[in-house]
Amino acid sequence: MSEQPNESMGRPESQNLIRSFKDKYPENLEGITALEQLTAFFEEEKEQLKYRGDQSPEALKLRESLIQYQMLVAHFIIANGHDRELLEDFWKVSEDVVNQLEYNDGINFKVFRFGILTQVAVYKIFEKIKKDPRTPHPREDLTYKIDLWADENTPIQIKGRTVGSKFKILNLDDTGMDAQRKRNEGISELLLRHLKRFKKNVTRPGSPFGDENAKGLLVAIPHDTFDLVTGEPSEEVMRVAKEYLGIQE
Repeated sequence: MSEQPNESMGRPESQNLIRSFKDKYPENLEGITALEQLTAFFEEEKEQLKYRGDQSPEALKLRESLIQYQMLVAHFIIANGHDRELLEDFWKVSEDVVNQLEYNDGINFKVFRFGILTQVAVYKIFEKIKKDPRTPHPREDLTYKIDLWADENTPIQIKGRTVGSKFKILNLDDTGMDAQRKRNEGISELLLRHLKRFKKNVTRPGSPFGDENAKGLLVAIPHDTFDLVTGEPSEEVMRVAKEYLGIQE
């Protein structure tokens, strides 16, 4: 993100919105930083469209910057999950700032928010079942498409799903599931393609994460199965996750 926070805050209206958050929560530096860099994030996201498919150092640096910002926001949400009022204010100011952007198309904020909260929700799932989740290095995300580590040996890729879909966890061995199991468990071809691509990424030659026997999970989580302020996963999601992972109550 920009190293000049005042410029990155955007229009005067946006600066006023951020200032109001700053006045109310002066000690929450991470939330303030996230808001100050929000406009720069969307500017960079727009810029990256011209680099689609480009693997140049400039393009990779831009993508890494975008990933770093999303990780910053996700960490802020996780760290402040106990303070609903703070997070409600953060999301309200964020939405108002995004709505000030000249190129806002009405869906930018929704996509951004769901993207962050799917990461947060999956982090909380693994935290609740006594795993030791951690965010990856941005380059692990960039190169191997790892969104989260369930523990030190198990990379996760996360896919948001539309409202009404089912929460699913698949492991890398599930790429070879037969047609009967796909029907029984409601596994779509699209989800299997995502899983196969993830397996290819984490087992590619030179990967530090293992060979074709590497561990890994793909977690597909619908947008109506977690709290849209805190990212807290639903009881049903927790039940399915524990059942799949063999966690005893």
